[in-house]
Amino acid sequence: MADEKDILNPFQRLSYQTFYGMAKRSAERNYSLREYLEKGHMPMLAEVYIATMWMATLISAIVGVLMFFLMGFVLIPIMAGAGMELLVPIFQLIALGSLAIPLIVFMGFKAWPRMKVKARADDIEVYLPYAANFVAAMAAANATPQKIFMSLSAQKHIYGEIADEAKWIYRDMTLLGTDLLTALKRAVKRSPSTQWQEFLQGVVGTLTSGGDLKLYFLNRGEYYMLQNRREQKSFLDTLAFMAESYVIVAVAMPMFLMIILTITFWISGSGYSAGDTIMYMFSWIAMPVVHFAYITFVRMATPKV
Repeated sequence: MADEKDILNPFQRLSYQTFYGMAKRSAERNYSLREYLEKGHMPMLAEVYIATMWMATLISAIVGVLMFFLMGFVLIPIMAGAGMELLVPIFQLIALGSLAIPLIVFMGFKAWPRMKVKARADDIEVYLPYAANFVAAMAAANATPQKIFMSLSAQKHIYGEIADEAKWIYRDMTLLGTDLLTALKRAVKRSPSTQWQEFLQGVVGTLTSGGDLKLYFLNRGEYYMLQNRREQKSFLDTLAFMAESYVIVAVAMPMFLMIILTITFWISGSGYSAGDTIMYMFSWIAMPVVHFAYITFVRMATPKV
């Protein structure tokens, strides 16, 4: 237990000591959390994570309740008495929102391991075609599997999370003394990416059946690159459609609408008193929101490589 505590920060240590019994019983039933922590490469025991989540939720609940009473029974009456009634509804919303702080903290802790696993899986699948070609090149040079995974693990700046997966395989073979098949089977179980799992399972199947591992690596590298080219082509088609819709929705239609509003305002005169207000709202709110939405969508849809 002393070794486990040594790697914890003070907040985690306090949480673990406070909720040790309950957190341990909860972790024994929560198999999915242990799996997410392992696949997300989060070096923390499940019971420590649960205890930290409970402690953070408890502290945030205390802070939220204090903020609610401070604003609801101190600040808002003072503001109402000082003639600042316009600000009272805003502080009322803030006071009510403070009660949601513990829920936000709890849901954030619950979702973080899944988000971490999802992010690692996406990163692995983005770089897998290029890592597969690296492995194929190493195999073509008659490098051993141990040498291949050692070299791949040293390319973190190029292949991202795949380098970490290779590092764990190399660690199992060298530090823990396991054979290649056992190390690969362990890597399949703890990998967050189904594509990387299929790649490693193919290696296991090839070694078990006595197949040509070099040929397998070459075929998989070619297959992943072909699949990557198809995805890139699909993205370019989507980008072309987005460019056409951007010209219509964010350029042509706003200009046409502004011209129509201006003509309507001139014709109606003072009868259309809201025309200038609508023009300002459209120019300073609606159009920037549309442009920002397009920028965000393109940024999210653009592959990393």
